[in-house]
Amino acid sequence: MWKVCYLSCMRKNALRITVGAVLCVGISAAWLTANGQVSAPPSRSLPKNPLDFLKAAAQVNGLETDEIGPWHLKATFTLFDALGNPTDHGSYEVLWVNHHQGKGSVESAGFSQVWISHGRKDVTVSGSRGLWPDLLSKMSVGFIHPVHEIEDHRLQFAFEKPGAENQSVQCVSSVLSDAGSALENAMSNSTLCFDAAEPVLLVRIDAFGIKTVRENIFRFHGRYVARDLTVNRSGRVYLKAHLESLEELNPIDQTEFVPPLKAFEQLPFILLYKKAADARLLQIRKVEPDYPVGALATRVSGVVNVKTTIDVGGHVSDAIALDGPPLLQEAALNAVRQYLFKPVSENNYRCVIETVFPVEFKLPVTK
Repeated sequence: MWKVCYLSCMRKNALRITVGAVLCVGISAAWLTANGQVSAPPSRSLPKNPLDFLKAAAQVNGLETDEIGPWHLKATFTLFDALGNPTDHGSYEVLWVNHHQGKGSVESAGFSQVWISHGRKDVTVSGSRGLWPDLLSKMSVGFIHPVHEIEDHRLQFAFEKPGAENQSVQCVSSVLSDAGSALENAMSNSTLCFDAAEPVLLVRIDAFGIKTVRENIFRFHGRYVARDLTVNRSGRVYLKAHLESLEELNPIDQTEFVPPLKAFEQLPFILLYKKAADARLLQIRKVEPDYPVGALATRVSGVVNVKTTIDVGGHVSDAIALDGPPLLQEAALNAVRQYLFKPVSENNYRCVIETVFPVEFKLPVTK
């Protein structure tokens, strides 16, 4: 199974996974009025059907709606390595007019791109022509459209049963209605957890258990928006983002949304999910990782699983260490980022490949 996408599709949809166990959420929604004062949540009867529940949640979470008109959002972010050290920081900005007109940018040392939505086309104005790294796309999801599952007609939804300690949280899981490969299922499913009194999203769990925690919730024209996002997995923090400002876009400068002549249109592509063994058959360059000196000195070995995106040209455009010894993760990422693959096409579309590579570190045999 495959899916035809555009770069905007990847920008707006973080990859997702279902968890079998009930999520323990140690936070509660911060119920705020537009001026930041704490208030009690409104009383309402919530839908009993999980799809209807998500539709209600989509109406009170997220900013892409004609009901609140044009707006301007600015945020800052920091990325971290497995040891908790900052590795990159930057800014994220969006000017949104309607579903067919907008402009945005990500600026950092590791990745920069400026794009414009004009009519029914998305064009890249400057910076990388590639996909946004998955961790950065989680900012777009977390701040702007956190409940997008209802747009995917391939998904089915179910309520998770809360534990006795989680009565204040209501979780909804999504799974593919038509069974795909194990990797596709893992990449396509999700769990979203809301405050049980009002469908305000607190946590979403995406591919391979990567959580986006939404904190310091406030209201903007009736929508619940997070001031702070933390992306983490099993105690490891990948990204922290803070909303610096959100304001009405008034007046609108239409020249901001006219693509310059040098802009290039984002072409459609097919998104494929392949097992590591199948992706290896396309590989034309493999780089062995350098064994970190600190890991050798402390006799640390093991396997680092790296979620990898291979772009239409066969280059690795994104890599995330999912697990493995923290001392080995950066070395594994540095190696995988240098891999090279044969470009793939299907049905006259170029292909982007998602896979997970295991990178093994074996200690040298000592005599």
